[in-house]
Amino acid sequence: MYHLCACQPRTVADVEDRVTKTFPDPIDKWAISDAQDAIAKGRKKSPLVLPADKVHPLIKDILCYKVDYQVSLYIVAVMEYISADIIKLAGNYVKNIRHMEITCQDIKVALFADKVLMDMFHPDDMEASLEEESSGIDEMLTYEEVVREMMVAEYKYNRDLNMIIKVVFRAPFIEAKHLFSQEDIDKIFSNITEVYDFAVMFTGLLDAALETAEEGKPPNIGECFEEMAEAAEFEVYEQFAQEQTALASKLYRHLGIGGKLYELLARPNVAEYFRSKRPKFKETVQYCLPKLLMTPIYHCMHYFDVLKVRATFVNWDLKMAQ
Repeated sequence: MYHLCACQPRTVADVEDRVTKTFPDPIDKWAISDAQDAIAKGRKKSPLVLPADKVHPLIKDILCYKVDYQVSLYIVAVMEYISADIIKLAGNYVKNIRHMEITCQDIKVALFADKVLMDMFHPDDMEASLEEESSGIDEMLTYEEVVREMMVAEYKYNRDLNMIIKVVFRAPFIEAKHLFSQEDIDKIFSNITEVYDFAVMFTGLLDAALETAEEGKPPNIGECFEEMAEAAEFEVYEQFAQEQTALASKLYRHLGIGGKLYELLARPNVAEYFRSKRPKFKETVQYCLPKLLMTPIYHCMHYFDVLKVRATFVNWDLKMAQ
């Protein structure tokens, strides 16, 4: 779903163009055929098994804007075709080995048995860096599409930070004033609220660059980076990275014994308090939060990859002009 939404589609034609450009032959043609059939039958007599009505709001959450139901129906139809193809292969494999259930390992084996699907879901392709993708950028994605993918990543990043700060983790610590001081909270979460403010501001600049771009010309996202750099706004990441990497080294030293987070969780009444919030919340904080707090660091490194891709396009344009 994220792959299909990366081009920030507004119409069915945008999704179809995404499938044509990124899906291997002949999967692209078969997926498009099924999707067109779903569109033709419409909402009243949908041939789909996946519930398009339930997926429709999820697509809106990913894109951060409302799309026509037909666009969602097309995306769901493509997803269902790929899923059905994979399940069919995995089912045949499981039947041949006389098993009763399909496991994740069975699906992986089935994928590697099909050359086209292997090309589509090969780990090297799925985990390729932006720099590697840029080597064939003239054949794969346009500059505008790279910018759109970056915007999707920014929206998701904002939601992830909001989840850490307001929804799941930081808020319960703040509510427990009788257990944790402000110093305790700052030790764990550092200046993550400043990082979130930066992310919101930067996303706003990118949105403005897209809206004010002249027709027929690509948006100049480089100016957004320059504006934030001149104001030294990126320094929030330096503080966050220094404090979080120092905390992480303490967390994992001697299997975590003596780390600040573990020290807080070991305090009297903390386990009972977290248990009252929700089951297993203490374990979630203990084992998931340290990794989630690395998200801003990884995303800051992602900015460097984006700048490399942009430089590739600039160099490519100069060569074409020459």
